[in-house]
Amino acid sequence: MLEVRGDEIIIEFSGSFCATCGLYDYFDDIKWEAMDLGLKIEPVDVLEADEDEFERGRYVVRYRIGKSPP
Repeated sequence: MLEVRGDEIIIEFSGSFCATCGLYDYFDDIKWEAMDLGLKIEPVDVLEADEDEFERGRYVVRYRIGKSPP
């Protein structure tokens, strides 16, 4: 977690990702982990994406806390 501001949270993901398995599933799945903590979050957009040719990368994703994006 990089930052919390208002009703948004910024989370950084880094490491190996299987792009063919659904890269965005990684970003979506974190909401299920948050539900275990009593939080409701929804991914809004990818702010940064740095990738190399070996499915390693760094992604910074913005989430909305509390309700689904409009």
